[in-house]
Amino acid sequence: FQPFKNSQFNTGVIYVIIYNLSRDKRFKSVNILTLAMIPSSIKLKLHQPNHYLAPLVDQLIELRQDIELETFEYLMEK
Repeated sequence: FQPFKNSQFNTGVIYVIIYNLSRDKRFKSVNILTLAMIPSSIKLKLHQPNHYLAPLVDQLIELRQDIELETFEYLMEK
């Protein structure tokens, strides 16, 4: 991404793909969720996106504690 002639700018994207969908459906744009765009004047190092992901992971863990799902391997007792 180069907004001006004499400068270069990097942008990273954090997105979610729904892996429960078949491969031909999971990579269609309607099934990809963009969670964040990370602007940076330098290329991010591998550990730096963790700062953006940590709050999301914490919220997903909290959400998971309140939801029960039936799956093939785990059937809820009612």
